[in-house]
Amino acid sequence: MRESPSLNRIYTGDCREVMATWPAEGVGCILTSPPYNIGLDYDGFNDNMPHGEFVEFNRQWLIEAARVCRETARIYVIVGRKMKWWFKPSAEAVGLNFVQELTWCKPNLVNSSRGMRYDWSPMTEPILLFRKGKRTPMLNAASILLSANTFDWFVETVPQSNFREGRIHPAQLPLSLCQKIIARTPGEPVLDPFAGSGQVLRAAQSLGRSWIGIELVPSVAEAARRFIAAPNLPRVVEVSQMPLVLPAE
Repeated sequence: MRESPSLNRIYTGDCREVMATWPAEGVGCILTSPPYNIGLDYDGFNDNMPHGEFVEFNRQWLIEAARVCRETARIYVIVGRKMKWWFKPSAEAVGLNFVQELTWCKPNLVNSSRGMRYDWSPMTEPILLFRKGKRTPMLNAASILLSANTFDWFVETVPQSNFREGRIHPAQLPLSLCQKIIARTPGEPVLDPFAGSGQVLRAAQSLGRSWIGIELVPSVAEAARRFIAAPNLPRVVEVSQMPLVLPAE
């Protein structure tokens, strides 16, 4: 018998296996970024699979993600530039409806020890938005997050090791990017099947939303738990109709 997941918890394990233990239609929103299969060091995960195996891996977790999502849930997946061409039809094949492509613009160039692999320096990443079932209205994010917008692009700096809030993961998302997306998107709990640093979960928590994370690598999951519990997590509050972002007490 499947049991509903506990809220505000990071599960350790393969997201395909973890989600398979949950009942259907219990998740309100997904924001995640699966591995790109480019050889990053994830402390135990094989990020260099044969292409066919990698495509199948993504198909399998998408099947479970679609099953556990409620009708009308939105699923945001930040993918590699080469991934998006086959990822979209894979998601559609498991029953998700493609809505649109958003763009994350990165103003800071990250130097790579592997050298230049493209003719033009890649400064953007696609965010593919899918939906399960019919469309519901988006939220008025301006009422809770001053920096939110309704555009389909986000200019957000890639977290670096010298950032005030810290960098604990090789593929860490900007907290503000996650906040802007979640603030406009209805539905909870917010699920990240590839929790990594826990930034999606930190963003949900800062907005007063319930969340669930899954992380394969135990050491990464534990680091994310500490990161979420750290006292520097910003709180988003509203005072006299004027939204402010304040440091945690």
